[in-house]
Amino acid sequence: MAAQKENIDAAYKLGDIYGSTKWGIQDDELSNYYYRQAVNFILGKDSEKAELLVWHHELQEYPSLCFALGRQKSKNGKMLTNIAEAYQFLKHAELGYLQELSNGHLMYEKTYAQVKQLLADAQFDPVREKYDQLFAEEY
Repeated sequence: MAAQKENIDAAYKLGDIYGSTKWGIQDDELSNYYYRQAVNFILGKDSEKAELLVWHHELQEYPSLCFALGRQKSKNGKMLTNIAEAYQFLKHAELGYLQELSNGHLMYEKTYAQVKQLLADAQFDPVREKYDQLFAEEY
């Protein structure tokens, strides 16, 4: 019900639930649907047409959502592979987790390390320089 009322946290948590075998209801299609819904709630209905996510600072308030989308849009993810989008989502996750860590939320250390590891993956070599430069200019 909360996701139907455009609650971002509820939508992306449903994406997590449906994307996991833990609950016995794994459904990759529903998982992707709820992740996309959460992003649409943040960025608006036309968010799927956005090519550059660099300037959407509000994504950093949801680093776990950004990490999930970065993984899913990467090679071997469960969404249509889009390396440029995956990298941008991961950069927002990195910045969001850094903010959480600076606020003393040390429970994010392990996840932050996973984001850093994925960002270093060779699949992102073709887009790394472009987006690192844009993020450096913006932040």
